[in-house]
Amino acid sequence: GEAKDPERVSRAMSKDMILRCDKTGKLLFSTKEAEEHAEAFGLGQAPSFSEVSVEEKVWVCTETKKACFSVEEMEKYKRRDPEAKTWEEKTVAYLQEQNKLRLQRLEIKNQFMMTVNQKMLNAMEVKGCDLVKATHALRAVGNSSSADALKWYESNDAPEYYRVPEEFEAVAYQAAAEAVEAAAPAPEEPDERKPGDPNPEEIVANLKMEMVEELVAMGFSKLRAEKAVHYTDNNGVDHAVNWLSEHENDADIDLPIKKPKPAPPPEPAKPKLSPEEAAAKAAELQKQLREKREKEEREAELLREKNRIEGTRLALETAKRLEEEEKLRIAQQREREKREHEKHKAEVREKLRQDYIERFGCEPPPEPEEKVEEKSKKDQAAFWVGKMKKDYKDSNRAGLETCLKTLRIYIENVMNNPNEPKYRKVPTTGKAWTNRIAPIAEGPKDLMKVLDFQDVGDAMAIEENKVVDGFACGQAIKFIDLVLRQL
Repeated sequence: GEAKDPERVSRAMSKDMILRCDKTGKLLFSTKEAEEHAEAFGLGQAPSFSEVSVEEKVWVCTETKKACFSVEEMEKYKRRDPEAKTWEEKTVAYLQEQNKLRLQRLEIKNQFMMTVNQKMLNAMEVKGCDLVKATHALRAVGNSSSADALKWYESNDAPEYYRVPEEFEAVAYQAAAEAVEAAAPAPEEPDERKPGDPNPEEIVANLKMEMVEELVAMGFSKLRAEKAVHYTDNNGVDHAVNWLSEHENDADIDLPIKKPKPAPPPEPAKPKLSPEEAAAKAAELQKQLREKREKEEREAELLREKNRIEGTRLALETAKRLEEEEKLRIAQQREREKREHEKHKAEVREKLRQDYIERFGCEPPPEPEEKVEEKSKKDQAAFWVGKMKKDYKDSNRAGLETCLKTLRIYIENVMNNPNEPKYRKVPTTGKAWTNRIAPIAEGPKDLMKVLDFQDVGDAMAIEENKVVDGFACGQAIKFIDLVLRQL
C-alpha cells in the first residue's frame, strides 16, 4: 500500500505495520515515525511508502551497520564505501528488534534525566552542556542549584559521566522486563458450557428467588430469569425484564453463567540472595552492560563516520542538481525571451505592412531573404540545429535525439582536442554514422560544415592547417543541449 501525506500515513499504518520510504529507503516502525518522516519533506513533497514484511531479507554490514534490501544495492554500496567488507544476511524482523532496543535505551536515558530538577537541567542545556553529564552533575549536588551543578560539570570529565550509570540501567531493564511479564495476558480457559446446564450454585445462592419466580411466571425460562437477576444485581423485576429485552438475541443467552474463577494461590516468597551472591550478580550484570556499551560506542563511531561520508555525497549531489536546475531555468528563460522577441518583431512587421497598404494601396514588396551561409557561425549553428528539431521531432523523435547526442560527442571531442587527428576526421561510412546520424538526412553535415568540417567523400574532416573554432563549437553544443532538454 502507499501513503503520500501524514494523514494518510496515520490512517494506513496499523500497529504492527512496517513501512519503507520509496524515496530514501528508510524503514519506519511506527505511525509517529512515518508521519514525522513525511512532514520533513514539506507540504506537497511527501514521498510514497510501501509496506514491508518482517520476513523480507536484508543484508547488514558488520562495519557500518548499513542495511541493503537487495544484492544489487549491497554491491553498489560496497563500491561507494571501501570499509563495507563483511555482510550478514538478516530479515526485517532483526532490524525491527534492533529498533526496539534503541528505543528502550533512549527511554532509559529519558528516565535517568527525569530524576533531576527539569528547570535546572534545561538551564544547563541552554549553556551547551551534555544532558546526561548535566544529570550526573545535578544528582551529585543534590539538585541544589544549576550554578553548583555547572561547577561540578566543569571539574569532572570522566567518560562514565557521559553515560547512564550501569546500576540505573540494570534497575530500568529489570523493571521493564517485569512490566512486560505482568502485562502478558493470561491464557483463556476453554468454554465448556452447553445449553441445558444449570447456572452455578454459588451464583444462584445469592439471587432473590421471588424475583426469579416472578420472571418465570411471565414466561421466561428459569436459566434466563436467573441470569437477568444476577446481571442486574437483584435491583428489581423491571430492570431484569429490560436486561432480557436487550440481550434476547445474544448468542450465549441460553448458556449458563460462567463459574467465577478461584482466587490465585499466593506467590511463594522469592529467596533472598546473600550479600556475596548479590554482589557477584551485580558485578556480572555490570560487566555485561559495560561490554554492551563499549560495543555500541564502536558501532556509533562507525555510524557517525558513515553518516558524514553519506552527508558529503548528498551535499555534492544536491549542489550538482541545483546547478543543473539553474542552467535549465536560464535556458527556459532565454527561450521565453526569444519567443517574446519574435512575437514583437512579427507585430512590428505587421504594423509596417498595414501602414504601407494604407499609404500606397498595395502589398509591400517582399523582403530579400538572408542566405544561411551569410549569417554568423553562431546563427548558422542555431539554424541547422533548429531545422533538425523542426523537421524530425514529430516523425523521428528518438532518431533525432540519438543523432544530436552523437554530433555533440564529435564536436566536443574536436573542441577539447583540436590537434588530435583522430578527432578532426569523422568517418561517414562506419556503423556509428550509418546507424546514429544518417537517419536524419538533412542537417548533420551542414552543421559540421559550419564548424569547418569538409565532406571528403568517406568522411567529414577539418583541413590539416585549419584552426578549430572553439567558440563556434561551444555555441553548437549549447544549442544541441537546449534542444535535447526540450525533447
